[in-house]
Amino acid sequence: GLLVWTFAGAAAWFNWVHAPRGLDHAGAPQFFAGMSLSAAVLFDRALKQTRRAALREQGLVPRPLPQIRTVRWLRAPRETFRAWSLMLLEGVRSLDEAVEEVRDDRRQKAAERLRQREAAKLERARIKAYNRQHRVWS
Repeated sequence: GLLVWTFAGAAAWFNWVHAPRGLDHAGAPQFFAGMSLSAAVLFDRALKQTRRAALREQGLVPRPLPQIRTVRWLRAPRETFRAWSLMLLEGVRSLDEAVEEVRDDRRQKAAERLRQREAAKLERARIKAYNRQHRVWS
């Protein structure tokens, strides 16, 4: 990186000094020097992205946060938050998989609540029947 920036600085200085000057060449020194520096910036960014991609494949750099569209957040904020949490904490890679898992979990919880409600009704009916059976008539 240091060598790239040294070379880019030297190229920018050289282009600044040797750029054509005069009324017909207004802005030429700035343009040529700027092009040398912008090439260094682009090269540096490409090098960082390549290095990060290689480290990510080795598992040394964490994956970026999942991107979810704003419309989804506005339409279903609770479901989206749960799916986003699954993607972050459980390592689910796809938004579709995370949403499906959230929906399955919600279905299971609803079925469990219904089962508990039915069990409570049955228990109350048994208690009523037992009380009717053992009433003492005077």
